[in-house]
Amino acid sequence: MDYKSKEINEQIKLFLRYRQCQVLMMLNNELKPKYTILLSRELNYPLSTVNKIVENLVYSGYVKKEKEDRKQILTITPKGREVAEHINNLYLIFRSLNNG
Repeated sequence: MDYKSKEINEQIKLFLRYRQCQVLMMLNNELKPKYTILLSRELNYPLSTVNKIVENLVYSGYVKKEKEDRKQILTITPKGREVAEHINNLYLIFRSLNNG
C-alpha cells in the first residue's frame, strides 16, 4: 500500500456510519451517563450490535465506557460532543437546503 492509499484510509476512518451517529447523538442529548442495555432498547437494536457500535466510538475517542457490576455505562467525551455538534449543524444545513 502506497502513501496515498494509507492517507485515504485514514481519512475514511474519520467518517461515521449512520448507527454510530445515532448513538453519538443520543448520548449527546443525555444529561447523565447511559447504560448500554438501555441504549439498545431505545434504538431497538440487538445488544451485540450496540456493543460493536460503542467499541468503534470508544476506539475513536468519542465515547468513554465504564463497568458497573455487569453493566456498561457510556459517557460522551468532549471530543464526541464536538463531533455530535458538527453532525447536528450539518443536519440543520441540509434541512434548510431541502426546505429552501
